[in-house]
Amino acid sequence: MAAVAPDTRRVVDAVVVAVEANADALSALDAVGSDGDHAVSLTIGARAVQAALAAETAQVQNDLIRVTLANQMADAQDQAASQAILERHLAMMKPNAPSVADNIVLN
Repeated sequence: MAAVAPDTRRVVDAVVVAVEANADALSALDAVGSDGDHAVSLTIGARAVQAALAAETAQVQNDLIRVTLANQMADAQDQAASQAILERHLAMMKPNAPSVADNIVLN
C-alpha cells in the first residue's frame, strides 16, 4: 500500500467541489439526451474516491506508527542486551569475583 500523494487528494477534492458547484448545469446537459442524473453519479463517484483515499491514508499512517513502534522496541531490546553484557563484564572485574580460571583443575 503506497502513500497517497497530496496532489491526488487536492485534485479529487477540487473535482468534488466543482461537480457539486455545477450540479444543476451538469444535470441539465445530461437531461438533453438521458435521465439528467449525471451530476448525482459524478458526486457519488468522487466522494467514493475521497473516502477510499482517506482510508488508504489512515492505513498508511497506521502502518508507519506500527513500524516506528516496532523499531523502538527493537532498539530498547538491543540496549537492554548491551547493558546486561556490560554488567556481566563489570561483575567479573570485581575483586574476589569468581573467575573462569578458578574452575580449571590441573592434575
